[in-house]
Amino acid sequence: MNFIWSADDLANFRDMWRQGYSVEEIRSYFDRESWQEVILIAMDQMRWGYIKIRPDVLIVE
Repeated sequence: MNFIWSADDLANFRDMWRQGYSVEEIRSYFDRESWQEVILIAMDQMRWGYIKIRPDVLIVE
């Protein structure tokens, strides 16, 4: 798995997260291998206060 995210990708990720995109939609948009990569970056970004947890965060299609 690839856990490296560019500054631009992080900004786009945060925007998509705030707009309510699903984990799978985000994974597909960034062409990530696994939804786990998205969950881990979400956890990191929540920890630093950049995004807020969402009730549907663990729903993976």
